[in-house]
Amino acid sequence: MAQPSLTSTNGGWRCCCGLFTLPEHRILPVMVATADVWMGLGAGMSIRYFPIFFVDNLSLNPVVVQLMFILSPLGQAVTMHIAQVYAKRIGRCRMTVLFKWTGILFMIAMVCVYEFWEVAEPNNDMKKTWLILILYLIRTTLMNSTSALTKSMLMDHVPPSERSRWTALEAVNMFSWSGSAAFGGILVGWKGLVFNFCVTATMQWIGTFPLIALFGRDKGEGIVDEQHGGGEEERRQQLMRRDCLSVAPRRQNEDDEDERRRPLLSETNETLSDDMTREPRSRQPEIRRV
Repeated sequence: MAQPSLTSTNGGWRCCCGLFTLPEHRILPVMVATADVWMGLGAGMSIRYFPIFFVDNLSLNPVVVQLMFILSPLGQAVTMHIAQVYAKRIGRCRMTVLFKWTGILFMIAMVCVYEFWEVAEPNNDMKKTWLILILYLIRTTLMNSTSALTKSMLMDHVPPSERSRWTALEAVNMFSWSGSAAFGGILVGWKGLVFNFCVTATMQWIGTFPLIALFGRDKGEGIVDEQHGGGEEERRQQLMRRDCLSVAPRRQNEDDEDERRRPLLSETNETLSDDMTREPRSRQPEIRRV
């Protein structure tokens, strides 16, 4: 039995079984939304269980745990700025995938440190705990710092009249967090917290595949065109040159019109000056005979 798959056509992507056709202008929004929802499902499986992991498995004080959740948004503010700067060079899709993959690697490193630290350095739990906390902070800041990039891609490629519908996907993501957290609880009860974290990393890695398929399609943030050797700055200069070339003929026509009008204006001014210098004729009062 043939398995359905997406094939690229001139008018978009269609399923080989003929079940549906994805128009060209819908490809990027649908793929970005799919990646966001899928990675949101993966994040919801573990985000509720990190405090339990810190308190029960690492024996941290609740105050320290809350300080971790305070530092995480501060780090996100820095990494979000870095992501927006470098997205103008390599593209928003590439930057998002780069940050996601790096965050997934830090997640795997955190799990490996927790599982195998006792073999490398026994009786050194404090160093192990602080290393896991640092890895968690870096992982969280990287994974959550690309939301502005994906949202800008979504808004740039949908009509203004449909932006509210696509923004409603944020509510779907929030709902999916609760649903996936329930599924994560099943995994925790079955295999434990660490196994749940591994499943989360796998789902988030799979969630980057739709963004990888969009490499080269997103031209909104200055992807360097390798074939033509230009970037955003060069395209901006080309647009400026095109505008100047389109304005030049209009200016030339206006100058020609001014040249044609100048003799008429000079003649009119001379006539008016002659009329003003000429003495007015004296008017004799009319004598009416009775």
